[in-house]
Amino acid sequence: ALGLAFRLYPARVKEAMAFMSAPLNAPVDLHDAVIYKFEGGGIGTMSGASAHLGANKNIHEVVVHAVGSEGQFLIDLNRSYVYIYYNDGTIYQPNVTPDAGHYIFFGPANALVDVALGKKEANMAPGELGAITVDALELAYKSAAAGAIAKR
Repeated sequence: ALGLAFRLYPARVKEAMAFMSAPLNAPVDLHDAVIYKFEGGGIGTMSGASAHLGANKNIHEVVVHAVGSEGQFLIDLNRSYVYIYYNDGTIYQPNVTPDAGHYIFFGPANALVDVALGKKEANMAPGELGAITVDALELAYKSAAAGAIAKR
């Protein structure tokens, strides 16, 4: 979800405040709430929660939102909803299929293999996008561990 958000708003995160939970001794965090402050003054949020078995048709929740000087966006992967507003008044709200936001966990690995095999001409996930995403995640994990705002 963050990769998608940073594709739309490629700004580095300078501060983050996060709460993360790994219930039932899960080896990874399953529920996250993160507030980001970007270089340049924008702010954003990312929240995600794995579904309890049987809840919401077993579809996990992920919502990403950002607001900056040039506009704002809201992406709700669970509800397959995208809304982008530009400060000139332009609104982009594509019609997406009901399952468009459902995560295909093997997709990134398959894409990487396809690029390596020459089946794809371009890698749609450039290194800079990965670096911005990893920086943001690092701050989020630092914040959650410390229980305080993490700064870069």
